Amino acid sequence: MDDRDIWPRLPLADWQDTRDTLHMWMQIVGKTRLALSPRQNHWWHVPLYVSARGLTTTPIPYGSRAFQVEFDFIDHRLTIETGGPRDRREAVAGAGGDRQSNPVPRGSPARLL
Repeated sequence: MDDRDIWPRLPLADWQDTRDTLHMWMQIVGKTRLALSPRQNHWWHVPLYVSARGLTTTPIPYGSRAFQVEFDFIDHRLTIETGGPRDRREAVAGAGGDRQSNPVPRGSPARLL
């Protein structure tokens, strides 16, 4: 068996729209994090981290609270989770980016996106 046969083929034409959409959402999350997080040297306050379900941020400060964003590649969702006494998890976009099926309530940090 050739090493090239271990991984399945992934022609760009088959998933280019998905790649472009994911890139756009990652830019939005990155810019939001850049604007709200305290600066650290070498841009350590900006990266996304690998999680069990995809990619995630660390908590991002927002006023007196914080929120965390996760790109869930298993359920195909972008979620924002807030901490505190009223812990909340909101789906910003579901499979196919259908934001209408997952409306974001007023006052949620998801409004930043």
